[in-house]
Amino acid sequence: MTRPERKLSTAKRLVRSRFEISPSATPRIVGALAVIFLLGFIASHLLFSWARQFDLVYPDFVRQKLFVYLRNICGVLLGVFVIIELLVMINPGVRRWIGKVLPELAVVLIALVLALAVAEGVARLIYKERYVVFELQGIHQPSDYPEILYELRPDASLTFFYKDQQEQIHYRINSLGLRGDEIKKRKPPGVIRILTIGDSVSFGVRIDQPEIYSRQLQNLLNDWAQKQNIAVRFEVLNPSACGWNTFNEVSWLEKRGISLQPDIVLLQFSMNDVDDPLVHMGTTVLYHLKKIPREFFPADPGKAGRENIFTKTYKDITPGEVLTLYGQKVSKLYAIALQVYQSVKMKRTKKKDGGARSLWLSWCLDILVNENAEQVKWLKRQFRRLKALCEAHNIAVAVVIFPLSYQLNSENAVYRDAIKYVKKYIKEARLDCFDLTPAFSSVSQTDQFFLYLPGDASHLNRTGHRFTARELFSFLQGYPPFLNLLKEKIRKQDSEQTLLK
Repeated sequence: MTRPERKLSTAKRLVRSRFEISPSATPRIVGALAVIFLLGFIASHLLFSWARQFDLVYPDFVRQKLFVYLRNICGVLLGVFVIIELLVMINPGVRRWIGKVLPELAVVLIALVLALAVAEGVARLIYKERYVVFELQGIHQPSDYPEILYELRPDASLTFFYKDQQEQIHYRINSLGLRGDEIKKRKPPGVIRILTIGDSVSFGVRIDQPEIYSRQLQNLLNDWAQKQNIAVRFEVLNPSACGWNTFNEVSWLEKRGISLQPDIVLLQFSMNDVDDPLVHMGTTVLYHLKKIPREFFPADPGKAGRENIFTKTYKDITPGEVLTLYGQKVSKLYAIALQVYQSVKMKRTKKKDGGARSLWLSWCLDILVNENAEQVKWLKRQFRRLKALCEAHNIAVAVVIFPLSYQLNSENAVYRDAIKYVKKYIKEARLDCFDLTPAFSSVSQTDQFFLYLPGDASHLNRTGHRFTARELFSFLQGYPPFLNLLKEKIRKQDSEQTLLK
C-alpha cells in the first residue's frame, strides 16, 4: 500500500470511528431522509398546482416545468430511500453497511458543498453581467389591446444601477404610459405635439430621462420658438417600449396615440424590426401576454429558427432549458461556466465555418435586401397601415432610419444596400423618410461606437441621443408639414389677437 493510500485508509477509519452510525439509529436516519423527500415531493406538487392557477391569464409554463422536475427528483429520491428503509429493516447486514457508508458520504457531500460555496463566492466577486435589458421588465405591462401586446406601465418608476458603467439610471413613466413628464391627455391650445415612437433605442435604455433624444428635441424646439418669438409650445411624446417592432408601434398609435392628438409622428425604424421579435422581448415577461397575434411576427414563427423558451408549449420545454434559465439567476458560478461553454462553442463553430462570423443582427440586413422575403412583405404592410392611419387622422408622418453601428462608413455592399432598400419600401408606401445614416457616418468616422453604447450595435449613448435630437431638429426646420403647421398656428394666433383688439 502506498503512502497516499495509507493516509486515505487512516482518514476513512477516523471517520468511521467517530461518525459511524449504530445499527439501531440507521433506520431512523434513512426514514428521516425519506420524510424530507416526501415533503419536497408534496411541496413541489402544491407549487405546480399553484402555478397552474394562472394558466388562463398569465400562463408560466417554464415555472410549471421547474416544479414538475423538482417533484420528479424528489419522487425518485423518495422511492430510493423507501427501498433502502425496507432493506435496512429486513436485512441486518445492509443496516450495518449503511451505517458505515452514510457518514463517509455525508463528509464527502459536506466537503463538496463547502468547495462549491467558496467557488460561488469567488464567482460573485469576479462575475460581470452581460449587457441585457431584462431588468426593465418592471416598467412594462401586458396591454389591454392584443395588437399592442405590451406597453409602458403608467406611473411606473425604476432606478437601476449598472455595474459595468458604475451609474444609476432613472426610468419614470407618466400616468399616460409615456416616458416623460406629466402632460394633459387633451392637447392644450397653442401646442404642437410630436410623437416619437420606436423600440428600446427611442425609449432610451441606459439613458437618464433628461438625456433621451425625445426630451432634448422638445427642449431644442421650445428654445428655438422662444428665441424666434413664436408663441407656440412643443410637446414631444415618447411611448416607446423595449422590444417593439413596427407592428407594435403602429398598433399603439392606432389604439392609444391618436387620442393624444399628435400633429407629427416620427416613427423609428431599426434594422431588427424584421427579425424574430421574440429574440428582442427580454424586457417583458413574455408568458404574461394574453394573446399574440400572428401579424406580430414578420415571418412564420415556426420558421424563425431562434426559439424562445417562453413561446414553447409545456411539453416541449426541456430540463436543460429550465436549468439554464434558473441556474443563471441562482448561481453566478453556473453563469460563468455557461459563458465559458458558449464562448468555446462559438470558437469551434467559427473554426468549422472557416472563420466566417456574422455580426449581431446582420441577418436582418440580408433579409431587407430581398424584396421577396416574407419579412419584407410584412414590413410593407406595416408601412401601408401607418400611412392609411395618419392620412385618416390628418397627421404628418415620417419614418426615421436608425442604422446599426457597423453600417456606418461600411464597405460591405449588403450593409449599404439595406438602407437603400428600406428607403425604397418607405417611398412605396408614400411615407416621408429621414435617414440618419449620413449624419451618423460623418461624425463617427473610424469609431463605429462613437454614438453607441460600447459594443452595442443599435443602442445610442448620451452623445448619440444628443446628436439625434439635433439632427431631428434640423430635419423639422425644413420639413414642409412642420413649417405649414407652424404657419397655421401663428396665423390662428394672429387672428385671435386681431379679434381681441
